[in-house]
Amino acid sequence: MGFRDFQKFNNALLAKQVWRFIHNRDSLLFKVFSAKYFPQGNILEAAVHPKCSYAWRSILQAREVIDKGAIWRVGDGKLIDVWRHRWLPDLNHSKIISPRVDLSVHRVCDLFYPDTRVWDPGRLDNCLIPWEADLVRRIQVCEAEAEDTLVWPLTNDGDYSVQSAYRLLVSADSNL
Repeated sequence: MGFRDFQKFNNALLAKQVWRFIHNRDSLLFKVFSAKYFPQGNILEAAVHPKCSYAWRSILQAREVIDKGAIWRVGDGKLIDVWRHRWLPDLNHSKIISPRVDLSVHRVCDLFYPDTRVWDPGRLDNCLIPWEADLVRRIQVCEAEAEDTLVWPLTNDGDYSVQSAYRLLVSADSNL
């Protein structure tokens, strides 16, 4: 099949299920697992319960694959944590590294002018180092009502693929 490391392949396969939990909230599997393990949150923030099933524990371990490869596409900015999530358009520097100066900024929407979807240049300059502020200014924000979306930049269509995730995991190990 071309896969040499079955552990990485297994993690890439399990991460596909995490991706489905994020994007297919109408499935029966999502409804069952979310009711049991993350009723108020989402799978990316779900905790490992002491009495959870082996399958659930394995799926939660595979979240790391999504964390390594996925990037948030800005919509309304309400789901994206400015300091924790990967959301900058540069694949090599997709996470904010600026020191946290303004404690009132938590979500990307906090960097907009109030009640709009337009970047506030003053707030960007106060919160971010100059090159990061420039990267953020280049992000096109949808004016229509659109929720933030997690995309997989390693494929042409932005949808997760096991093959691209496996390549990501193998290349991450070879770079160490």
